[in-house]
Amino acid sequence: MAVSIVFGILVLGGVVGEYIFGSKLSQVSGKLQQIADTEVAHANERAANAEKESARLGKMAEDEKLARLKIEVRLAPRTLNREQQKRIKARLSGFAGTPFELAVSDTTEAASLMLVLDELLRSAGWIYKPSEKADFRTVYTLPNGEDAEQFLGNGVLIGLSKSLQPKYKRAARVLVSTLRDEGVDTTDFTLAPDDPSPNAIHIKIGNKQ
Repeated sequence: MAVSIVFGILVLGGVVGEYIFGSKLSQVSGKLQQIADTEVAHANERAANAEKESARLGKMAEDEKLARLKIEVRLAPRTLNREQQKRIKARLSGFAGTPFELAVSDTTEAASLMLVLDELLRSAGWIYKPSEKADFRTVYTLPNGEDAEQFLGNGVLIGLSKSLQPKYKRAARVLVSTLRDEGVDTTDFTLAPDDPSPNAIHIKIGNKQ
């Protein structure tokens, strides 16, 4: 009888011990799972933050690259390569006989562009005419013997008097659009009614904006 009681106690103790051990093991397992879930969440958060930082740095680098490119474009001289010149000449040749006069800013960059454009116009059959303005003014003599008035301004301006619009408005517009298409900032304008030189298209090459 005593042996049975002792055996029962041992069995009961084993069951209780197993239950307690299992419960402890379950608690430990649960805590380990919580720790693992937390570490995974932290790892995902770190990865997301790293991805955001990488994107931010990439955008900063792209913005800096774009800013440098804009500066380079702004500082680069306006030029017309051979292919551009061919396209310009082809579009302007249909208006042979159009009279034009020149004005230029006192900078090497503006003068260089004007000489190229002047050569293109003449090769397309346009006719250079000296300005009819006779009052005090500053005039530059170009290497080809032509004269260009001093122009204190920016960009390229193409001017036409109202009296010439019926005959040369189309030519002036094509010149403006052609230069724009080739990346040269160009604007058209109408000469003042009292302009002393109304009988030619005015081509003014100013500083690069």
